[in-house]
This record gives sequence, C-alpha cells and structure tokens, in this order.
Amino acid sequence: MAEKKSKEVKTGSAFDLLSKSYETVKDYWKVFAFVNIFGIIYALMEALNPKDYDTNKYNNHFFTLPSDLSGFQLSLIIASGLLILLLFLAVNFFFFTMATSLEVKAAKNKRPDYSELINDGKKFFFPLLGLIIIMSVIISIGLLLLVVPGIIAIGRLAMAPYIMVEKRVGVEEALKRSNQLGKKYFGKVWAALLVMIVVTALFAGLLEIIPLLGPLAAVVVSITFSLVLALRYQQLQGHKV
Repeated sequence: MAEKKSKEVKTGSAFDLLSKSYETVKDYWKVFAFVNIFGIIYALMEALNPKDYDTNKYNNHFFTLPSDLSGFQLSLIIASGLLILLLFLAVNFFFFTMATSLEVKAAKNKRPDYSELINDGKKFFFPLLGLIIIMSVIISIGLLLLVVPGIIAIGRLAMAPYIMVEKRVGVEEALKRSNQLGKKYFGKVWAALLVMIVVTALFAGLLEIIPLLGPLAAVVVSITFSLVLALRYQQLQGHKV
C-alpha cells in the first residue's frame, strides 16, 4: 500500500507573527528583559556614553602597558584578560540558552518560569553550544560556495535550536529534524527569517544610530519581535499560535 503523504501545514503571512510576538513579549516582558539583560545593559551604556570622543586616543591610552613589566607579570595580565573574556562569553551564552528555552515556551503560550529557564540553561549549555558551532561551520562553508548553498543551509537548519530544547534531543537528531522540516517548508522558514532580518537588523539598525535613546529603542524592538521564528516553528509543528 502506498505510503500516505503528510498533510501540508497552512500558515498565514509571516508578518502576522509580528503582532503575536508583540502581545506575547508584552505579557512576559519581565522574563524577556531578564534573559536579554546583557543587550539592555550594553544599550544603556551606549546611550549614556555617546561616541563624541577621540576613539584612537582613548584606545591608545587604555591599551598602553607599563614598560617595566616582567615576563611573568605580562603573562599574568594576558591570562587574566583571556579568563575574564571567556567567563563573559560563557555567561552571555548561558543567557542565550535560557532565551532559546523562553522562546520555545512563550511561543506555545506557556507561562515561563525562572527556575525552569535556569535549569534549561544548565542542561542545554554544552549541547546548544556544540549545535551552534556545527551550524555556523556548515552555513559558513555554504556561503563560501557561491552563497546559494549557504542560503539553503540557513533555511534547513534554522529550527534546530528550538527542536533541541523542545524535543530534548541531541545535536545530530536536532540537525536531522530541522533539515527535514526546512526541506519541506523552506519558503515558510525563510519568510519568517526575512521578516526578522527586516525588523531586527534593518529597522533596529536604523534606530540604533539615533543619539541617546536610539540604542535602547533598537534593543526593545529586537526583543519585542524575537518570537517570530519560534512562532513559525510552532506553526510548522501543526500548532495554532
């Protein structure tokens, strides 16, 4: 007997997801602010410290080290700097992992819980890190190969982080399922991606150049519409959003 084809999922316009994202983030704004705290702090620093100084002069002064340092002292300073940098990147990625978990939950109209997000941050820190690294390598190679393979790879792999967190699967399985979903709904995935690019990259980018409040407004816009791709993922799973 012939294998029965799965029913095609019907979705509306990707632009319709903007309003849904806005309403959801508005309902859970405290949690979204929490997982995006690094971006908010950076935006506040940008707003409070306008770039009206001599950058080269500042950088030269900041990075000038005393000439009488011993080799051990210099090594200690460099090692300390690298350790601080790695610690910052690790904490930042931990919050990114929590943000991914939050997007999965919020897109399903599930009220986020701080302790649950923190547990997911710990549980998926290394798996999600490995997944992001592999995705970055695949997409980068694809973009180097005349761009088109990279565009295909982005559409095929975009849902992998959501699949990993929601389905509790490993790197290989998340990539496999995302590839299958992206292959079947390539246009729908890229429609959501393009909406996010227009809103978070172009529009938010334009806001960022406005003096004082521009950087903060750009971050608020990016957070407000950060659920577009997660909502499209839920739609492709057959869930109503």
